[in-house]
Amino acid sequence: MIEGPATFDDEGGERGIRTLVLACSSEDLELATYKPDFPASIPHITLYDGPPSAVASAALRLLTGFPWGLRLHTTLSVHGSSHEALLRSSATDRGGIVMTTAADALRGSVFLDLGLGDIPIAMLTADQRIAVVEAIARAIHVDGSVSVASAPATSGLTPLTTAPAGQLAFWSPEEVWSITGEGPRHRRADQRKRGSFPTPPELARDVAAAAAKYANLDPSDMVDFGDPAVGNGVLYAAAREAVGGDRINSARVVEIDETTARSTNQRWRRSGISVLTGDFLGVPAEEGAWSLVLANPPYRRSQDISQDLSNLRGQIASRLGIKVTARADLYVYFVLQADAWIRQGGVAAWILPSEFQVTGYGAALRSYLSTKVELLRLHTYDSRDPLFDNALASTCVVILRKNSPSPGNRVMVSTGGTLSAPIRVRDVSTRSLALSPRWSFAALDRTTHPAPDPGVIRLGEIFTFRRGIATGANSYFVLSDSQLEKMDVHRQWVRPLAPRAREVRGGRIGRDIDGNPIPASGRWLIDTPATIDEIRSQSPTFAEYLQRVEAAVGDRYLVARRPSSFKQEPREPAPFLFVYMAKRDGTTPRFLMNESRAIHLNNLIGMYPKESLWERFADMEEVFAALRSIGVAQLELAGRSYGNGLLKLEPRELTELRVAPGKQSGFGVTETRSTRI
Repeated sequence: MIEGPATFDDEGGERGIRTLVLACSSEDLELATYKPDFPASIPHITLYDGPPSAVASAALRLLTGFPWGLRLHTTLSVHGSSHEALLRSSATDRGGIVMTTAADALRGSVFLDLGLGDIPIAMLTADQRIAVVEAIARAIHVDGSVSVASAPATSGLTPLTTAPAGQLAFWSPEEVWSITGEGPRHRRADQRKRGSFPTPPELARDVAAAAAKYANLDPSDMVDFGDPAVGNGVLYAAAREAVGGDRINSARVVEIDETTARSTNQRWRRSGISVLTGDFLGVPAEEGAWSLVLANPPYRRSQDISQDLSNLRGQIASRLGIKVTARADLYVYFVLQADAWIRQGGVAAWILPSEFQVTGYGAALRSYLSTKVELLRLHTYDSRDPLFDNALASTCVVILRKNSPSPGNRVMVSTGGTLSAPIRVRDVSTRSLALSPRWSFAALDRTTHPAPDPGVIRLGEIFTFRRGIATGANSYFVLSDSQLEKMDVHRQWVRPLAPRAREVRGGRIGRDIDGNPIPASGRWLIDTPATIDEIRSQSPTFAEYLQRVEAAVGDRYLVARRPSSFKQEPREPAPFLFVYMAKRDGTTPRFLMNESRAIHLNNLIGMYPKESLWERFADMEEVFAALRSIGVAQLELAGRSYGNGLLKLEPRELTELRVAPGKQSGFGVTETRSTRI
């Protein structure tokens, strides 16, 4: 669909505009286009992109006078890049301009009608260029492959936003900044702050196809679609493809960002979509409005939520009887709040971080899914294959039907591959889910659990775990060897830090004659009770550096709460260290034995032996051998998976790992295609 002309620029500029495009819409292209940097953009055909041009401004005014809203009936080929598309087309250099055969034929016809002969395009005057633009526009409007689109269906909802003229009618500020250079080129940091990660089309298709299957629609059934965080509408596009656009009775969706809402309304207005602009968590619920929900709610961590959600937690407790902790991430509220919008028997498919399966704050969501609705499917994608650009959380999909669960209800739990073709599958009873504190695939797969063994010991029985030092500003408080030498830093003012795990061969940190680590980390932590004045008498350069540090970060919370800005929290060297987040492929040793006086920052967890350790182990070497025998299966069972194959274990989760003195304790996995639990 060719919607009409637009520009990125201020149309009132004296020198003219720098960009001129024809804004387009295409339902087919919605599921073939993925622009994570510019999720609110829509397809467009670039007519001009260059220095400010009065001719481009005149062309915009001319083109605005045409009716547009043209439906183009043609076959489009989708390519991976513009270069690939160019190579596979008939485009070639024709008089200094790259054109396809069809474009050159149209040029020849227009030039002949205007009496321009074979004048090279570059030699046309301003008036001639405008005449050519007008002639081509007229030709497009009467072409046999083009028809005038019917007016969009009325939605029955008064729009909450009106698209302004100019650039914001079609693009987000991010895309405008990228084109014009008038701001940051990429705004993924803003996306992370908002917890907004655009859904890749292939994921949207996978989820929509599965949801449509579980919806089990009769031929005459119509769908009332909903999405509480619609974004660019890719899940709506996938739903239309999966169930058929003619079966969408209504689509009432919510989007908090006004620019994105405007763009989504623009691209889907002909389908009758109703885009409500506002915070879904603050919008009054339209009880039972939705029969099919596909949603990727924002992934914003609890510490990044600025609004007070205590009233909402009270409402959820009153309506569902579920207590949500203040530590819950934002997506938990979205799922529970959406329950009121979904009608009885309606199906919802949620794209969620898999963290809720194993975290304490996720208990509210696990309770809802196992006791309040009929859980149909729980699928976790392989964390080594990140689905979202710039998002570390591993992804899962929850599909539910809003019915009370029956006593014998069973759930298909799967992992790896896709919803339609998973790698591993388990058949799990809802009852067992309700009783299980962890829903990760490893935890639900009983074959990963070690057999009872009186000789097996929980690490929590023999170790005390302590997180590493949180300095509040590592870039200021951690110094390199060269900085120590340059600023004449005396060794009594700093402490050596443990080397990075990937630099430690065999997982063993040795020590030199001074007790410093081998291999040397080359990093030193400022840790001294000495005042700046006391240090100045011995090293004026270092004292000056400390003054700059205090001015820069002295008011930060962790720094300000210390008695002295440069005296860190007490921490003894830990005999054993655990790398709390690393890839599960085994390339980085997770357990390290530390024979040095090096201390650890909060990327490591210190393991301090209890007296009971020596009742079961003969020496440190036996302990280290037992720790190193803990396999990936155990780590997966206790930990949390993240994108790029990362696996994280917190101190509390470490306490549940098990070892057996003198035995190999890497509990393995016996793979079966389908197991009933």
